[in-house]
Amino acid sequence: MNGSWLLGWFGKALLALASLVLLAIALEIGVRMAGYQPIHDVYSKPSKFWQGDSLLGWSHEPGASGVYVGPRPFPIAFRTPIQINSIGLRGPEIEALPADGYRILTMGDSYVVGFEVLYAELFTSRLPTLLAGRFDFPIQSINAGVRGYGTDQSYLYFRERGYQLNPDLVVFVHSDNDFTDNITLHRPRRPFGKPALALRDGGRLEAVGSPPPVCPPCEDRMLDDEFEPTTRRSWINTTWCHVRMNGADHSALFSLVVMRLLRIPAVLDFVINADIRNPFDMAAYADAHEPSTAERLTGAILVALEREVRRRGADFLLLMAPPQVQRLAPGWLEDHGIVPHEIELRAPISEIAWKNDSHLTPFGHRLFAESLAPLVAARIEQARGAGPDGPP
Repeated sequence: MNGSWLLGWFGKALLALASLVLLAIALEIGVRMAGYQPIHDVYSKPSKFWQGDSLLGWSHEPGASGVYVGPRPFPIAFRTPIQINSIGLRGPEIEALPADGYRILTMGDSYVVGFEVLYAELFTSRLPTLLAGRFDFPIQSINAGVRGYGTDQSYLYFRERGYQLNPDLVVFVHSDNDFTDNITLHRPRRPFGKPALALRDGGRLEAVGSPPPVCPPCEDRMLDDEFEPTTRRSWINTTWCHVRMNGADHSALFSLVVMRLLRIPAVLDFVINADIRNPFDMAAYADAHEPSTAERLTGAILVALEREVRRRGADFLLLMAPPQVQRLAPGWLEDHGIVPHEIELRAPISEIAWKNDSHLTPFGHRLFAESLAPLVAARIEQARGAGPDGPP
């Protein structure tokens, strides 16, 4: 009798499951007929325009072009035409610099490359115009930002490639997520892994995971407190990652449900980041006098970047907000001769950043450029000893 009961229960469970599957299929068809599309078909992936890179993990595909649509998976706010030049940087081909010209190279992540706005609207593109009235020689600005880059990738890029552009000034824009990016070897749902730099005795940086590891798409791989690669395992996160990648992102029904649920912060965090946060994990917010592994490593990379830029004969300008500086060891940057500068955007957040997205709007880029221009002008005057009207 127990066997019959079990078979009966199993049969009912299969029937219920089959009914749910048929209902989901019917709803999916209905939602598509109503004009809704899957997230996968509508929005650009963060990795659009990437190619695998044996040095950096990924970089822009030279010559690539297309339209960047986002912010995923919110109501579409921008559809930006993107052009990658022949050396893998956003924008047109780099023109030869006149003998008396001054070249600025800006590095950073998505905040710098700015796929959310037109190339002409980027703060890097606005700089030459803002500076033109102050100097009587041509000023050229190159954008070397790449989405997802940490401080480590920007450092490796400049050390091995960027210096060949012979910049007079290197501007590095530090982002909050650089701390985590610098200890990351592979983030779930990204097509490529990346190298990392381990902090060894005496402040020496040692490459770890180079060439970049080939990881399963849902693997979460980072450096531990000893700067050794480790895989963080969570069956919930891994399962959800596979569901998202192999099914949910391709479902119009799922996309519709997501749009309705995104107003709930906890749901938003889960859906977007595919991560179950541990509220007791305070490693990323360690006491200011006891920097975490990521923070100690980031400080060391910033020093290495500044030294490499100076070694190549260029000036260095670090843009870093005070809360980010405070996460480093007290006095760390100043002790190494680095003075960080903050860019203050004095306007409502609704005007300078896209709704549902932290990146800058065209107006935000304009304010950023206007705040950055005086800092750059001071560096130019210090290097050249003159403004447009001759020596001061």
